[in-house]
Amino acid sequence: MADMSVTSQSPASPGLGFNKFRMGVGDPDISIDIGQVVVGGGGEFGGAIYAGAAAAQGGNVSGIATSASERGGFRGGHVDVQFVGLLDLPTAVWDARHGFSGGLTPDAVYYLSETPGRITATAPVTLGSFVTPIGFALNATTLQLQPGVAFLLESP
Repeated sequence: MADMSVTSQSPASPGLGFNKFRMGVGDPDISIDIGQVVVGGGGEFGGAIYAGAAAAQGGNVSGIATSASERGGFRGGHVDVQFVGLLDLPTAVWDARHGFSGGLTPDAVYYLSETPGRITATAPVTLGSFVTPIGFALNATTLQLQPGVAFLLESP
């Protein structure tokens, strides 16, 4: 029997790993930055756009961008997206992308924000919005990315 090794690299996207993928940007007029929450199937080209919890955005999540979108390429460029696992970003990135101060709050659960592209430690409460768990913070820089099922907030 031949020796066999298993690596975490995907043959379709070398270097991305088993928990990441590359997707085209759905709108050439937006720029997706590292740390922003994205969803596929949107925009002019059906690619990545900012995910949001408001009813207009639908509450769906593909993952968090681990690279900035590159313009000038195929349609709106592309972005690398992590959909599960440990995501470690500097506190400055968490702060800049999500309006935090000092990074993530350890042990806090994070949700998709009503502000497209962002996460929040406070679940949305606006009727008609979606509550979508994203994951939980292990420390100020590391999020255990584990998106959950979105549910719609409706009046009784």
